[in-house]
Amino acid sequence: MQTDGNQNSSSGVSPEDYEIADLLLQTVDAKISKSKELRKYVLLNQLRRKALSYIIRLFITNSHRRAALEAAVL
Repeated sequence: MQTDGNQNSSSGVSPEDYEIADLLLQTVDAKISKSKELRKYVLLNQLRRKALSYIIRLFITNSHRRAALEAAVL
């Protein structure tokens, strides 16, 4: 996932976090696409949903923390 510096600094999420999240989702997506068993496919999709939910919560939390720090400085 390529992001510019402005997006990273305004969201409060480090480029490393973006890269880790992107790699995680790409890995799970690759496993899902190769899955031939329905049970494994369903489990991997559940894992992907949970991972995406965690990533979103993490990024939102980081964004709120950054906004709070910026407000405290002003």
